[in-house]
Amino acid sequence: IRLISTVRSMLVKELMNEDPLIVSLETPLEEAVSKMADAKSSCLLVVSKQQPVGIVTERDVTTLFSEVLAGKGDLNKKVEEVMTTEPVCVTENSLFKDALMLSRSRKLRHLPVLNDQDLLVGIVTQTNLVDAYAGLVDKQDELESSVEQLKLLSLEDPLLRIGNRRAMEVDLSFTEADAIRNH
Repeated sequence: IRLISTVRSMLVKELMNEDPLIVSLETPLEEAVSKMADAKSSCLLVVSKQQPVGIVTERDVTTLFSEVLAGKGDLNKKVEEVMTTEPVCVTENSLFKDALMLSRSRKLRHLPVLNDQDLLVGIVTQTNLVDAYAGLVDKQDELESSVEQLKLLSLEDPLLRIGNRRAMEVDLSFTEADAIRNH
């Protein structure tokens, strides 16, 4: 039950990266790609007045490089010519579950995070979502293990370290079932 309430109440601001890579519309693409490489980041956000107006992802860069290799593209561009416009955003008070479903349904790996004034405060990546989900699975495993341990403890008298009445009833029901099976 605790895990379910944790999932229902976990907010995006608890798992987002608070320091995303950002550039302006006029930033040369070469500089933006260098920034991504230096930070080992899969994306960077394009902002204007602290509001996200676009996003440049590995996919955008790969597409451009394949065009250049095919002789159809040019690397001397600004990020605004390459970016994906109107990025899908979430608010910092959005639920983890909602961000996960949005990411999954739209096949997005990066979700810019906005505050109540629609200003950029961070980014949630697929890695953040997977890490949070993995943490929840670990908690679930711990809870299941604790439940099993409590079940065993509930069958034992704590002072005498022998089976209690509940254990006797369980044993009697098994014995009765065995007697019925074997006539």
